[in-house]
Amino acid sequence: MENQNLISIIIPTFNRASLIGETLDSVQAQTYTYWECIVIDDGSTDGTDQLMSEYIAKDSRFKYLHRPQDRLPGGNAARNYGFELSKGEYVNWFDSDDLMLPDFLSSKLNLLIENDSLDFSACYSQIFKNSPNNIINEAKPLITNSVNYIEDYMFNGLFFDTAGPLWRKSFLIKNNLKFDEVLLRSQERDFHFRILFANPNFSFVVKKHLFLSREGEDNSISKNFSKSFDLQLSNFMYFNNAFNLIYESDIKCDKIKLLRYIFYRQSVHFYTMFTMNNVSLNKQLYFYFKYFPALIKYLKGSKLGLEYFAKICFGSGIMLFFNKGYKFFHFPQFNYRKND
Repeated sequence: MENQNLISIIIPTFNRASLIGETLDSVQAQTYTYWECIVIDDGSTDGTDQLMSEYIAKDSRFKYLHRPQDRLPGGNAARNYGFELSKGEYVNWFDSDDLMLPDFLSSKLNLLIENDSLDFSACYSQIFKNSPNNIINEAKPLITNSVNYIEDYMFNGLFFDTAGPLWRKSFLIKNNLKFDEVLLRSQERDFHFRILFANPNFSFVVKKHLFLSREGEDNSISKNFSKSFDLQLSNFMYFNNAFNLIYESDIKCDKIKLLRYIFYRQSVHFYTMFTMNNVSLNKQLYFYFKYFPALIKYLKGSKLGLEYFAKICFGSGIMLFFNKGYKFFHFPQFNYRKND
């Protein structure tokens, strides 16, 4: 088999010794066998080292490394580090508690081989709880054949799971595309948004699903998301980065509609974060004075009139001194998402 068809599977992990074995078993069960699987440990203390040594002893295609101390903790740095070490022409990130179906790799690779113009191929997943036999949902984009990537990604339900795409490594290197290691939340959305800005060619495998995504511990993060300042800040930063990309570009889309939608999202985020309980006043004030100018930039970029400018400024004063005033930051008329 030609070396150019090597697939690098990159799996970040943290304290998943009880689950990652199933994931690695699903990798070994792939019908396509010319792969390397790079597992990057983000600081586990639960016996992951011993488990991985057993898999490496049995199968040399597995590689196991620890995230370097000079890299930020978190899955993003682990993903990037694994990517830097990868040797394959194709790359597929995967999560350490999910499961590949046997033709997960082969179906996507065949699509890329059949069409040289594709930068990546993607697939859908099903979500299970406790057991792979207990399917509770399907993660499938509302739209898969897009002619306007940015608008469909923001409004019309186009999305990609982290594990969904099989990438041509050359495309990622050419466009200098990596995960933002600072973000604690929305990192996949940010990553794929920047990828779509590179105007890639892609296609979904015509099959209902190729891997199983586990509903588990990470969902506890989602449940506490609205109460976590740092997670909300990551979401705010994602939309802030998206605004700047759109605002400074000459992409062919309805820029004003996109910018007004981000203004709507960010104004609500801004209010929510500043009025959040159990956050030090110094931290809130730092956020307020750092990002309030961004709200004004959103207003200007969205070409909104004096009415909105006055509403935000007046509401900011009320929020700053009285910790209330949500109605001054809520603009549902600019929420254009079909699935909200």
